[in-house]
Amino acid sequence: MANVNVPVRNGQLIAGLAQLSAQAIGAMEVIPGLVERILRERMWEHYTVKGAGHSVSFLNFEDFVEAPFPDGLGMDIETLMRLCADKPEIVQMIQDEIG
Repeated sequence: MANVNVPVRNGQLIAGLAQLSAQAIGAMEVIPGLVERILRERMWEHYTVKGAGHSVSFLNFEDFVEAPFPDGLGMDIETLMRLCADKPEIVQMIQDEIG
């Protein structure tokens, strides 16, 4: 059994966390604005799935959010609201849309 170099392993894990965190922070700055536009323009009701070439339609926003990716967002409403938590006006838009 090979000896694990603990400091090297720890450094790899820390670097991985830092990289993922940087990506997440960038996404967290963009996601609320995308959600706002998708809601305001009602884009979620009917669109062509990028890369798949087929169209999808939804009668309600919650079905769109919960539909598996790539047809929907593949998450629950609570997760989407957590992703937008820094923008209470967007969370309110989501709540208004789902009733």
